[in-house]
Amino acid sequence: ELTPKAQSIEQDLNAILNMVETLVNKQNFDPKTSTATIKIFGLPPQMHLLLENIIKDIREQAPNITLEIDTLPKPQFSDLLKGDTHFVITGHKPENSQGKLYRQALFERNFKLIMANDHPLAHTELNIELLRDCNFGQISIQGEKELSIAHCFAELGINNIATPVRLKNFYSISTMTENTDLVFYVPDHFANDICRHHNVIAKAVPEQLKTDHNIVYLYWHQRYNNDPVCQWFRELLKNKVFKT
Repeated sequence: ELTPKAQSIEQDLNAILNMVETLVNKQNFDPKTSTATIKIFGLPPQMHLLLENIIKDIREQAPNITLEIDTLPKPQFSDLLKGDTHFVITGHKPENSQGKLYRQALFERNFKLIMANDHPLAHTELNIELLRDCNFGQISIQGEKELSIAHCFAELGINNIATPVRLKNFYSISTMTENTDLVFYVPDHFANDICRHHNVIAKAVPEQLKTDHNIVYLYWHQRYNNDPVCQWFRELLKNKVFKT
């Protein structure tokens, strides 16, 4: 592991290298001929939707640019702050201490509750009283101990929500849902995709369980704000109407 001094040196080196990269790009950036690499981090549901909407345009406008995609579970803003990635796609917000970050809105999303088609509640209108006794699957990307909507239940005086399964990624959700009594709270476009390929149903979320993570943003650090490659990429996304 790096010592505190090594970590400080790493941050300084990243800043210097980023400045050199920006200087080089300013001199000769043309999307048609650029061989730059754009590094993007995002969790699978957001990343899938992003790529689905922009990959054709990128390949046509910048055929030699490389997209380096990272969807491995980790603290979502850590690599952005260290200079190891150019962009983060997320509906979460950085802590107040994580300054020097810019953002632009990409798309708005809603959430669904998904369960097996033969779940006892699959064909019933959901409400809090029915859901309080359900077994939920938890997506614990950063080691979270509580269900993402646990605070919504807590505000209603319900503190004993069962979460017998905790996943570190999104890849097993479809199988888990299809073959168990588990209920998952996931973005609606992700839920719809699962329903198309598995014996799973997506249900509307009761109003009391809706959270404030509805807008997904593109985040970048101040160090890349004037980089021509990153400016081109942001402009491409700014002009895109996302099909959720």
